[in-house]
Order: sequence, then C-alpha cells, then structure tokens
Amino acid sequence: QLARTDIAVGESALEREKFGLRQLVITTYLDLLRLHQLLKIEQGNMARVDTVRRITVNLVRNGIKPGLDSSLVSVQFSKAKLGYWQVLEDYRQAANQLATLTGRPVEQMQIDTTFHSASAGLSPLYSEPTNDHPLLKYRDYLAKYRSAEIDVIRKAALPRVSLLTATWARGSSINVENNYGPLGNGLLYSRTNVLIGAAMTVNLTDFRRSSHRIQLQQFRVKEATNQLAAEQLQLKNALNASEAMLAVLQLELKELPLSLQSATAAYNQRLSRYHNGLENILGLTDALQLLTSVEKDVVTTQSRALKVQLQKASATNNFEAFFALFRR
Repeated sequence: QLARTDIAVGESALEREKFGLRQLVITTYLDLLRLHQLLKIEQGNMARVDTVRRITVNLVRNGIKPGLDSSLVSVQFSKAKLGYWQVLEDYRQAANQLATLTGRPVEQMQIDTTFHSASAGLSPLYSEPTNDHPLLKYRDYLAKYRSAEIDVIRKAALPRVSLLTATWARGSSINVENNYGPLGNGLLYSRTNVLIGAAMTVNLTDFRRSSHRIQLQQFRVKEATNQLAAEQLQLKNALNASEAMLAVLQLELKELPLSLQSATAAYNQRLSRYHNGLENILGLTDALQLLTSVEKDVVTTQSRALKVQLQKASATNNFEAFFALFRR
C-alpha cells in the first residue's frame, strides 16, 4: 500500500508540474499578444506623429508657424520611435521565452493573434475546485502517503512469528554389521533428518521507538491535511476574487470604446485646426498623447481581463471557456 501510494504521489507531482508549465506557457503567450497589440499602437503613433511633423515642416517653411513647432514635433517623433523600440525589445524577449518553452526556433515563432475582444469581460460559470485539480490531487495523495507510513511503522513493531525448517542428509559405507563397504557407497545420501519449528520474536525497545515515530508521523499527516485545506481555500478565494475583478473590468471595457472614440475625434479636430492655423502645437501634442494613452489603456484592460479569465480557469482546472476566446 505504501509503494502504491508513493507511485500515486509521483504521478500527481508530474501532473502538477505539467499544470504549472501550461500556466507559464499561456501567461507568456498572453504577454506576447499584449505586446503585439502595443507594437501596432506604437506604429500608429509614429505614423501620426510623422504626419504632424511633415505638416509642421511645411507650415514653418511657408512662415505660417514658428520654428519652435518643428523642434517640438521632432522631439515627439523621437519619443515615438523610442517607445516603439522599447516595446519591440520586450516583444522579442517574450517571443524568445515562448520559443524556449515550446521547443522551437525563435525565428520561426509566429503567434496566432485571433482574439475575441468582445468576450474578454464575459463571466462564464465555473464549478467549485474539486480534488481532481492537479494542485489538490498532489496534496491529497501526499496525505494518504503519510498515513500509509504510519501503518508500516506500526506493523513493523509487532511481534514476528517465524516458521523454521531444517533438513540434512548424510551417507556412509558402513553397514549394520559394522563392516565397511565400497567407498563410493558412502558418497551417496542414505540417511535424512528433518526439523520443523516455530519461533516468535519481539523487540521490547521497538514499542517506545515506534510510538515516537508514529506520533511524529501523525504531525506530518496533519501538516499535509492542513496544506490540502489551505490549497482548497486559496483556489476558492482566487475564483471569488476573479469574479469580483471581472465585474469591475466589464465596466471598464464598456467605457473604453467611448473614450477611444472621443480621443480620436479630439485628435482629428485639433489636427484640422492646427493645419488651418487655429491651434498651437502644444494642444495638438496633448491630443496626440491622449489618443495613444487611451489606445494603450484598451489593450492593457483587455490583457487584465484575459489574465483574470485565466485565473478562473486555473482555479477550476477548466480551460474550455478560456480557450474559446482564441478560437476562430
């Protein structure tokens, strides 16, 4: 029983390691997806700043705008390029990590960007964590293994009953008349004896030693049981916390499209006014930065919602609803 339980502990430990590795791969993929979306935002930001820069240069050359405007917009263009390169560096690091985890060359890494953003804030129903969860199964089998060790210790101290048998044979060339016969006859077995007996042995000092070992092992069983209960509580709290966070994220995801629409309209209006000489470069720069900031907020909020969805899936070991967000 102890050996079978030990095998079960090893198998559950393997399942726990696989579960943790899958979590790491999914988290790395989500980071890569977020950085891919941020790269597109930084590219769009550079394109917008470049458009403003070209307009400003033309206006400065024609004497409509002061030379200070061209200097300010050049600084913004440099900052846009720096922001793009920083995100590109993070993207390549995440791609390298994902390639390492999945065992493929990084130059062949091409992620699937299919993502249903409208479903990121949905809250599908999940069941409560069960003992089939890889994290709980390991703790459960570990507690059973500790209990099986108690039985081994207790039974090892019991008195032992042994069945002893002995047999021996001998040969002789002497006959009943005490005459020696041929020497070769003495080499063969001619007489046998068998002894059978039973013996019981007990080590009196083992009782006290076993009592102490059993007491220590009982504390280990209690420790494993408490760890199982703590793991169950942690998974349940993670599920409840993710439900609460999704409720707030749903409000944010509903509000962000309105903010993005307003920021886009403000940028377009200020760009038009600047082109017609009715707006200064500072107001246009503020509108440009506001639009980029709102676009990044959309990506960041969607990424947070995805990680909360992953937290729910991890707490219940049910990934079907989570994977549905990425299916075509």
